[in-house]
Amino acid sequence: MDMSWILIAVLTVLVAMVVLSYIVEALRSAPKRPETLVWAPRIPIEHVDLDGMRVRCIRTGVGPNLVLLHTLRTQLDIFEKIIPELEKRFTVHAFDYPGHGWSDIPKAAYAPEDFYQWTAAYLDRIDIRQATIVGISIGGTISLAARHNPRVTRVIAVNPYDYWPVGGIRKSSLAARLVLTPSGVPVLGATIMRLRNRFLSDRIFEGGLASPQALPKELAEELYEVGARLGHYQSF
Repeated sequence: MDMSWILIAVLTVLVAMVVLSYIVEALRSAPKRPETLVWAPRIPIEHVDLDGMRVRCIRTGVGPNLVLLHTLRTQLDIFEKIIPELEKRFTVHAFDYPGHGWSDIPKAAYAPEDFYQWTAAYLDRIDIRQATIVGISIGGTISLAARHNPRVTRVIAVNPYDYWPVGGIRKSSLAARLVLTPSGVPVLGATIMRLRNRFLSDRIFEGGLASPQALPKELAEELYEVGARLGHYQSF
């Protein structure tokens, strides 16, 4: 077979996948924004404006300021099991990065610098002072970058992204490697993310935990549902 025809066939399939991914995303029902936290209805959900972006956040407890920074592809709810304990001794703050969870989804590069700036703006907007920042994965990287912020007194970085040797959660399972390895490839990565699948999504998140059973069913459902928001795939 002429190589030119093979190339045309491959390009045709790729174009069809891109078109299909946009159709699939457009047909998904937009999830309803929850008014309370499933795991702690008593903790009020707040919103702050960061340069025109509406960002979801919470604060609870009494004591020194403790700011929790979540990973890529998740949201503040990943801390649901430890916040009830931490709030006994600290004023705990957490927020969804723009493009994550239930915060607004801006058109951005989602480069590390964006996350640093968003976090600094959040600290300023809430007027958090003498804060201890605890971050995991990219949250750990953000906390390290915040060491010289005058509002920060100390940082605790847990598995700063991308932890050794390479790949972060990509090395957790075959599903993660197949889905996330090409995620940074222009066009292809965005297409794959728009064509997301619940089964694969759960396997990837479970692979990032010491035990698959550690992922609460309600949180797994919300992490998948929130991805139906138009443009949410960009942060992935």
